[in-house]
Amino acid sequence: MKEKAGLERWQIEYNKLKNYAITNNLRNLITALTLAVKYHKGQYRDGGEPYIIHPLMVCKTLLLLNVDKYLKKWYSQKSESWIKHQCDVLFAAAVLHDVIEDCNLPNKGREMVEVYHLDEEVWIIVAILSKPPKGQPYDSKEYFKGILKNWKATLIKLSDRANNCTTMQVFEESRRIKYIRETSEYIYPLC
Repeated sequence: MKEKAGLERWQIEYNKLKNYAITNNLRNLITALTLAVKYHKGQYRDGGEPYIIHPLMVCKTLLLLNVDKYLKKWYSQKSESWIKHQCDVLFAAAVLHDVIEDCNLPNKGREMVEVYHLDEEVWIIVAILSKPPKGQPYDSKEYFKGILKNWKATLIKLSDRANNCTTMQVFEESRRIKYIRETSEYIYPLC
């Protein structure tokens, strides 16, 4: 099927995810997609693409991993609706994983729950994945320990890093080296 002419790559990916969310009645993901576009509007990646493509691809990667099938296998006693809800929260948090850190939300992202009615767990996962604002103390070891305590945050961080590694050719060499070292030291253990 040929995509509509004139749509940017992010719009094509957005439409695919939105259709998936609507078809599967994933309430959190439907809202998260709208919020991600709103919050990341006007932001660009180092390579020049609209920033929104990154969270969309992080979510798409998790979707393509068929997490639902593994959850059915591992939690065979759980209902279909429980499994669907776990995936809805995971995918919504994936789409929003950078908004607290990068979008200057006034209430540390609490409006995602209080105004837009996302599940509290979506906000918790996004908060776990958010580094402190620049200029505040940051401990990589503690940050990644926190991620490791939450399986959804762990999967999102792995997908996030995988996507970032596909685009790091635009990084300056020193940043690439730092990124590769951080991947070896902190991301591999998450796997």
